[in-house]
Amino acid sequence: MSHRAGNRGVSPLRRRNPLRPKASAPRHDVSGITHVAMSEGPRILAVMGEPSRIRVLLVEDEKHVGDQIAEHMSAEFDVDRAADGDEALRRLCDSVHYDACIMNWMLPLRSGDEVCRRVAESSPELLKRMILLTGKYYRGADPGWPVARLMKPVTPSLLCLLVRRIVEGRTAAEAAAELL
Repeated sequence: MSHRAGNRGVSPLRRRNPLRPKASAPRHDVSGITHVAMSEGPRILAVMGEPSRIRVLLVEDEKHVGDQIAEHMSAEFDVDRAADGDEALRRLCDSVHYDACIMNWMLPLRSGDEVCRRVAESSPELLKRMILLTGKYYRGADPGWPVARLMKPVTPSLLCLLVRRIVEGRTAAEAAAELL
């Protein structure tokens, strides 16, 4: 098989197609960006390096229940903990961005219901990413709220699945309705 003089030694698969434009350098320098996140919504994408982990606030006053959920979820998410309603409200109103919040309904100092009322007043977008857990039939919060209401016991794997759906852009209530 004969080759033209200019292509000698170059595999036919490695020759550049003259009709295809050359690869160009990126137009914008994004080397310093590690992630981009919406301040009031779910995390969108990671541009360079390791993707940022999903951040979840777990509010549970029963230590053994919180430990079990946090241990399972921490393999996939960054989990912050709070043990009462006041601490939960402080953390939710802080500058830290939470992609989702899993909260027990009956809490010391301030109930999950009251925390939801305060969040609804100050940040309705965050309310869409809240999951309330209860040990008995749920009565309380405004039924029009987009929070998910789940009866205990709830498996940590179900909670992980709900958080993933919330991060994809569904409200907690929509995610729960799809999965339950």
